[in-house]
Amino acid sequence: MSSKLLLQSLDRLKAWYEIHQPVVVDGFNEGISSEEITLLEAEIGIKLPESLKAMLQQHNGTDAFVLFDGHEVCRLLSANEIKAEYKTQQITIEAQEEMAQELKLPFHPHRLPVLLYLSGDFSYLHPDTGELVYISQEGDSSHTFYDLSEFIGQMADRLEKGRYQLDEYGGIRKIEVSELWQNIRKFLNGYLAHRGELFRPKIALNDQQKLLKTIRQIHPNFNELAYNDLPESLRMTLRAHNGQTSEFRLFFYEDKSYYLLSVEEMMREIAGQKGNGKLLLPILSNDKDLLYMDLLNEQLYLNKMTYIGIDWTDFLLIYWENLQNHRFGVSDESLFAKNNF
Repeated sequence: MSSKLLLQSLDRLKAWYEIHQPVVVDGFNEGISSEEITLLEAEIGIKLPESLKAMLQQHNGTDAFVLFDGHEVCRLLSANEIKAEYKTQQITIEAQEEMAQELKLPFHPHRLPVLLYLSGDFSYLHPDTGELVYISQEGDSSHTFYDLSEFIGQMADRLEKGRYQLDEYGGIRKIEVSELWQNIRKFLNGYLAHRGELFRPKIALNDQQKLLKTIRQIHPNFNELAYNDLPESLRMTLRAHNGQTSEFRLFFYEDKSYYLLSVEEMMREIAGQKGNGKLLLPILSNDKDLLYMDLLNEQLYLNKMTYIGIDWTDFLLIYWENLQNHRFGVSDESLFAKNNF
């Protein structure tokens, strides 16, 4: 992602804060000059990735923990903080490298600390590739963004879509799929109480193993896939409900309505198929069309071929919003969207 897109994403992020928590915007410090960037590079002996240069020229760090990576809040370090922390970590760089090798974590001897977390952990930029990597102090967890631009872009996207929201203390939190399902189930059970129980109980352990076995048979390259490797949104869905009790189509998107498949129905739909490169699993059906989830990124495909532009969590957020605002109608066979959304 280019520096231009990074700055556009940053503007979107700040625009969201302007609406929902204006005081936070004051925590984005004034940027530094290109001459100060050059001086920083000379002092640490490392050329900064273009994304970091652009970020520091726009904002020389943040005073508060106003950023969020999907796991924990963090803040952007200033140029002086980056320099000080970089020099500090160089004192124990050999020990850090040994620990990284032992725990099989990504490591670069000249990694640049750029994000500080409340826990005291850091995210580091790879000076050559620009890759952004979070590593806990204990070394027991890590996650990676392609670069700083992807990190800021993802946060802006998820704020705008409602996947990140303010908590009661004014911090950022992730909306959990389990929370969405609780709200959806409560609403539907009240609105459609005359239909009785709408959903089946959560998935059983033996059904988890059957599902994995079926996926591995179709996609032998994923023969070491574990159940916890499946997307969290899928696991939380199956933990909430293993499909519906009937084929009444509760779910809608644009001009189509669907019912939620059980694990047995998912396996029946894909039985005997051969993997085509994408790791796709059907999740919704209307007997004519299927919506598939890509198990590597949650993205949804209509009949395997057409990416519909959202992932499963986005789908549930949009669906929940439309339920709350009563943007749907009811027939003998389904709920349906009153207006395309």
